Amino acid sequence: MNHTLRICMLGSFTIEINGHLISDRTTRSHKMWALLAYLIYHSEQKISQSEIFSTVWNDDEKTDNPANVLKVMLHRTRCLLNDLDGDLGKQWILSSKGDYHLNPEIPYTLDIIEFENEIKLGREKTNSDERLIHYQKAVSIYKGEFLEKFVGDSWIIPIASYYHGLYVEMLEEMLALYESMQQYSEIINLCQHVCSAEKYEESLYIYYMKALLAVEQYLPAAELYRNLREKLYEEFGVQPCEELQSLFRQARQGLHTDLLDISDIPRLMHADNDDQSMALYCEFDIFKQIYHFSSRGIERNGTVIHLILINITDINGEPLSKRSLTVGVKNLRNLFCDKLRRGDIVSMCSPSQFLILLPNANFENTHKVMQRLINSFYQQYPHTPIKLNHFIQPVMPAPEFNMDKSK
Repeated sequence: MNHTLRICMLGSFTIEINGHLISDRTTRSHKMWALLAYLIYHSEQKISQSEIFSTVWNDDEKTDNPANVLKVMLHRTRCLLNDLDGDLGKQWILSSKGDYHLNPEIPYTLDIIEFENEIKLGREKTNSDERLIHYQKAVSIYKGEFLEKFVGDSWIIPIASYYHGLYVEMLEEMLALYESMQQYSEIINLCQHVCSAEKYEESLYIYYMKALLAVEQYLPAAELYRNLREKLYEEFGVQPCEELQSLFRQARQGLHTDLLDISDIPRLMHADNDDQSMALYCEFDIFKQIYHFSSRGIERNGTVIHLILINITDINGEPLSKRSLTVGVKNLRNLFCDKLRRGDIVSMCSPSQFLILLPNANFENTHKVMQRLINSFYQQYPHTPIKLNHFIQPVMPAPEFNMDKSK
């Protein structure tokens, strides 16, 4: 044979010579193509029968005569190759003493080798334009994941992951170069080409959206974000990263629209809550609304919520001086917010009374929580003139207000 085989394994698995081509798309024999791929990928090694059966054949496909099964499969594979060029199959796939390997005298080119070489050559260049030339060639070579038709085969998964990771890294390097050169149209063209396949690579979408914003294409940038958000939520149940959300807000500002997007709502809901690890302190009107909402939910879902009322007096049970009360209220509020859980609610219903809602806490646990709070207060302020009395009752679905006292 006087010509060189052209083999592609990125995307479709094809072998071509003299204008004749065979492809894994045109035959249903998975095993035959998987065997051929394994021999090509390990072309510098001799492969034993046992390795072929343990790797290419599934564990559940048992046979009493594996050597004969393999002999039949190799015969069919050689016949497939003979359709390309005379007795190519017999010349190329050799066997000796139960091992199989490819004839090193049969020349061929392999796209995965060319792909890696172009990236290596590009990274060796210090000139951006020269580097981009090699990267562009690598992009043209990468037609899809390594042996994408066989993506479920265990031996292929790590190899496919390696080449895909290499591809994405190179794309990020390309886009960074284009961005540094302010070649936004090149970024847009490249991303239009690759993002249809790389549906979930957020790093690529960041460059894409930045380029669209740079040339004031605000509507395409917003639509790009919405499409990505929908795909990410449907596939993984997550929202785009914070940087993409920020770029989306810039796109909407460019469109001069005041309409809120659903992704804005959680950010707005938490905008005034700087420390979400602490219990929530709110004004009494808000506390009442939370109480009413909680009491409605109790009847529906059977949750347990307890309400605590805390009275602040002096040691003799008399009202405190204004100064002592002001200092005490401030200290108690800080203590409650710091020591209680993030789901607990704190408020004041009078100048000398606190209210606390404890969701998912029974009476015993609520009493223990209150004792810990009181002990913490007196440990932290041992000379305080304040006396604390507390009362506990469960939140009821009906308006029942009889309190049980606990000191």
